[in-house]
Amino acid sequence: MPRNEFAFSLGGVVEQLKPFYGVGAFTFSYHKRNKIKNWFWFGFCSADIHGQNRYGYYRYVSIAPSIRFSFLNEPKVTLYSGLSLGIGIMTGAFGGIFPFYQITPIGFSYGKRFFVGGEYGYGLKGSFCGNVGYRW
Repeated sequence: MPRNEFAFSLGGVVEQLKPFYGVGAFTFSYHKRNKIKNWFWFGFCSADIHGQNRYGYYRYVSIAPSIRFSFLNEPKVTLYSGLSLGIGIMTGAFGGIFPFYQITPIGFSYGKRFFVGGEYGYGLKGSFCGNVGYRW
């Protein structure tokens, strides 16, 4: 089984940022499978979020350590849950340093080396996000 994974994601609605609108989250992540227990992946994710509210445009850039638990590891299909906690910097309408988090109760990927997938979660990546990636 591949032990490394790199993915790009595009997220949608971010409920926590209302009354912001036009929010989209572009993220990338790297995870490494634990050598002893194949169902744990450790890594990081980073998000670049652009949006607008009644005060103007803003940008939020973050990085966070990440852990995933794969509860189904088939050759082409993986089902997982995950958690990411970190910090981010916001510029524009509201500046400052803020916490970054993403709770993913359910996510999936399909494919051996190249894969596609999706996640349902709560946090700054969005409620739903799709991803593409590569494993080696």
